[in-house]
Amino acid sequence: MLDIRVVGTDDLTGVAGVLIDSWQAAYRDIVPAELLASQTVESRRAHLERKLREGIARRTMLVAYDGSEAVGTIWVGPEQGADLDTLVGEVYAIYVVERRWHAGVGRALMERGIAELRNDGFTSAVLWVLHNNEVAQRFYERNGWRRTSAIKLEEWGTFQLQEVRYVFSPL
Repeated sequence: MLDIRVVGTDDLTGVAGVLIDSWQAAYRDIVPAELLASQTVESRRAHLERKLREGIARRTMLVAYDGSEAVGTIWVGPEQGADLDTLVGEVYAIYVVERRWHAGVGRALMERGIAELRNDGFTSAVLWVLHNNEVAQRFYERNGWRRTSAIKLEEWGTFQLQEVRYVFSPL
């Protein structure tokens, strides 16, 4: 049974571990190896600590536990770049440890993330995914997301990667 809850300081090492594991598995053939190798639990934890300290309005970070093990995370809130009165939410990130792919963790996190957005008054949502991450795109499409023609370049360290936009409407 999964326990999905809001991320607190005690969860940061577990969430950092989820990010590292998921990045290594999901992006191994998509992003440069140097970018993956530069990721450490310590650097990810420090990034997460900054995010929690910022306390940005209407943003929620959730973590899924199976017993005492963090196995997934999702971050949701208002669409980036929009004013705080927007009715469009965004899934900023969703990651699941590789050994739990296809086990319902991602679906449970997505359902909870959508519920959080709905409860915060958002009427639709967007997310961005790497254009060549076909596994993630299939997951989103199976869960009701629709790909749009919008694309953007995202800076990841010294690398530039292309992302495509998905929408979910209505919530």
